[in-house]
Amino acid sequence: MTTLLVAAAMAVSIAAVISLLMYLPVLAIAETVSPHQPATRAWIWFMALVIPPLVGIGGAGVGIARSQLHPLLSPHASTVRNHLCLRPLFEGPDGQWRAEGLAVLAAALIAASVIRFVLGAINSGRLARLVKEVGRTVTEDLGQNGVDLYLVPGSRAGIVCAGLWRPVIAMGDQTKDNLSTEQLQAAVAHEVAHIRRRDNMAELVGACCVLFAALAPTAYLYRRYRRREAEAACDRMAAQAVGTTEVLLALAAPGGLQAAPAPISWRLAALSDLVATDQDEATSPDNGRDEISVLALVFAIIAVATFGLAVVATLPQVIDSLHCAAETLTEVLR
Repeated sequence: MTTLLVAAAMAVSIAAVISLLMYLPVLAIAETVSPHQPATRAWIWFMALVIPPLVGIGGAGVGIARSQLHPLLSPHASTVRNHLCLRPLFEGPDGQWRAEGLAVLAAALIAASVIRFVLGAINSGRLARLVKEVGRTVTEDLGQNGVDLYLVPGSRAGIVCAGLWRPVIAMGDQTKDNLSTEQLQAAVAHEVAHIRRRDNMAELVGACCVLFAALAPTAYLYRRYRRREAEAACDRMAAQAVGTTEVLLALAAPGGLQAAPAPISWRLAALSDLVATDQDEATSPDNGRDEISVLALVFAIIAVATFGLAVVATLPQVIDSLHCAAETLTEVLR
């Protein structure tokens, strides 16, 4: 039990630290990518969500394994080596109370993230089955591209996709009455884009990662930015399928594409900018997109190389710090 609490405390703490340290580099990389490539920017923010928990789990495993299998390699064994020492944080009469509070909070966050994933998957599948049971299959071609589209009677206006493995699209009856055929095609194309991008699964994984790294406020920002860019990417894919004007009308119409996490005003501005950009590209032989893409790639390579060199240069101190953390928490919690 003590080992599990130590692992939870280390994993959550490391994830929070990594999430904080990643903010400025990830923000710089994302801002280097053109705003007209929201799918790439959404992928960058998704990786910023996923990497901290993975690093936290790996770091906790390394620290616990090293402290238990090689206790003589402790940075406090003979001479104190340079490392980040946690012992001063847990000294004093309230040291054990602080360690227990951190361990219990970390264990609760990990349990909440696991429960969130399980319940989210179950509820998403249940919602998809419910839509199939109470909904009526839409036979007319609205650009579903093989995705099942159902009209749900007696529901509020709106259109959503439900399910993780085989998602379906549910459309409220008021939506079909309020929107024209072109606007319905735009709304369906937007939801089909979500399904093609597996955004439901990405959103569920992102929510679990936010709970895992909940001690870092940057985790909430990463999720917010990913959701915003994902909506912009789907708007762009829908515009390519049915036209930008139809998507703009579907966004402005009540009951269309307004039930989304990204602000409607921001999405309208992004699509309007897309129209202006397309017009400029049609009249300009050189738009500089290739130069921007090369600049973004070079900047990303430099950032990754710098981070890799920093990790290699400080690897002995990092391993000693993980060993010290596992050793100190184990002693205090026992």
